[in-house]
Amino acid sequence: MTQSNVERAEKATRGRAVLMALGAAFLLASALLGFGNPPDSAPTVRGGIWLLQILLFLILLATGGGLMASRNMRALMNDEMSLRNRSRAFSTGFVVTLLTALLIYVVSWSSPIDLRDGIRLITAAGVGGALLCYAWLEWRD
Repeated sequence: MTQSNVERAEKATRGRAVLMALGAAFLLASALLGFGNPPDSAPTVRGGIWLLQILLFLILLATGGGLMASRNMRALMNDEMSLRNRSRAFSTGFVVTLLTALLIYVVSWSSPIDLRDGIRLITAAGVGGALLCYAWLEWRD
């Protein structure tokens, strides 16, 4: 039995939600495991990979993923609900970024935090929060 394009798009949308949730977990784990480890944030390959990870997940979130899918499939996957969910996810990511920055600011009063470690935590929390929000909104709709 063949699936219609709408059914395939629905399945791809669920898969995208799972991948975004996994991506958020990966980013947050990577930031926490690299905390206080200078080679992870130094201008080396390991430090550069962090930049690529953040950019990759931002592009994935901004485009809705599915860049390898046909134009018709992308149109079905990125419907009005998905666009609204992405907008809400970016808003959530922005708020999470600010709250994380404020938390790091307060924690730094009693424990010095390396600038690069702080930036890694802030970006991981912000992008991870946006990815998690988008995954949750897509999954429940």
